[in-house]
Amino acid sequence: MEIKYILSIILLCPLLFSCGNIPERENTEIKVIRTLKDSLTKLKRPTSNLDVRKIVTRNVIDNVEIPLLLVELPTGQNGTLTQYPNQGIGQTWLGIDGATITLEKGVLIASRGMGEDIMGGESMMPDWHQLNLFSNYNRTINYLVADNQIQTEELQCSIKKTDQNKRLNIFDHFFITTVYNEVCKNQNMSFKNTFFVQDSGLVRKSIQFHSEKIGYISIERLDR
Repeated sequence: MEIKYILSIILLCPLLFSCGNIPERENTEIKVIRTLKDSLTKLKRPTSNLDVRKIVTRNVIDNVEIPLLLVELPTGQNGTLTQYPNQGIGQTWLGIDGATITLEKGVLIASRGMGEDIMGGESMMPDWHQLNLFSNYNRTINYLVADNQIQTEELQCSIKKTDQNKRLNIFDHFFITTVYNEVCKNQNMSFKNTFFVQDSGLVRKSIQFHSEKIGYISIERLDR
């Protein structure tokens, strides 16, 4: 199978597997989706995790023409996610395995399918355009823990601008960003997040704490 075909399936997987609730309509679009999905199920499952960085190129990203995230775990496991068309709080992104993350202003506020999931949360951080050199605010994170119990962590946070005009290379394209460091803590936990933010307010890249079990995850916005 040609590599371009494989890449098309990899990048389209989140969309294909979210098609279960689409009404059955025998049109060309649905037939194409079914064909791609059938082809995917026939692929032999790889014995090791696929490294997106080794097979996805800037040309592939630009040709797909849909918003894409790259999420990478501390283990090196990574994958692309596409926007899920929900209308809840924040913006939810869906991966091929059904895992999701939800971002609000680029800040991680929920996840599913990752272990020690974040069931929801709230950050009182101002909009990026309203941040001064240093801001203080409160943040709440609700974790799903053993026996399906919710553990709520209320944290005190501060965020500081540390660098301007930072050139960031995302798959062979440079973006100009401003770097912010966020520190959050309470009596149980503390962490430091880093955000690379464009003038438009788009968070182009972030390194954010997920949980004690997962650690920090890297999130990159791939499309231009």
